Amino acid sequence: MKIGMWERLKNWNRGTYVPPPENDPDSPLIIISPGYYKRPLLAKVFETICQFFQRQGAGIIAGIMISVVAGILLYLILPSNLKFVSTTEPSLQHWPALTSAQQSLLGAKLPTPPSPITIICVSNNCMDFAKSLATAFREQGWEVTMQNEHIIWGMGPHIRIAPAGARSEAIGKAIEYVTGTKAVISPEQDDESQIYLAIGERLDP
Repeated sequence: MKIGMWERLKNWNRGTYVPPPENDPDSPLIIISPGYYKRPLLAKVFETICQFFQRQGAGIIAGIMISVVAGILLYLILPSNLKFVSTTEPSLQHWPALTSAQQSLLGAKLPTPPSPITIICVSNNCMDFAKSLATAFREQGWEVTMQNEHIIWGMGPHIRIAPAGARSEAIGKAIEYVTGTKAVISPEQDDESQIYLAIGERLDP
């Protein structure tokens, strides 16, 4: 005979029947007991929770209603320019890699002769862009070193090139022409035999 779901729940809540101990035939003491049911711990916890809500139910419902009404009143009273103000910081935006056509155009505008250049990506969001830049430089004979590290002077939604000089300016103008991304020339003066190009953290608008 199949037992319904409700009967199974009732049997589970009631627990396992524990019969009374057998009487010792040699003992004059006779114990008469119907036995008992050992309920599962989860059933006891569930019963305690139900009893709590039965006692506190009216207060909980009243608190929920007051909170809902207060929220509606605040929404109606607050000026519209104060509603839905986001408190989260702007998220980092991915730097897209250059297309093959952009790489070829950038290579054609790079200054000559080629020299060593270090391309620094300050976050993982710019690695695709950095690798495509490196390809464009290498195709023109530049010796490229890539780094991925968080540095202060490369911060910001732009590209920073150092040291100051005609070659750095030429590289910056070429990148701006091809990508439309602002390139800032660092004021530091040094020998331009080694160029440093840092890609900043691009932020969502």
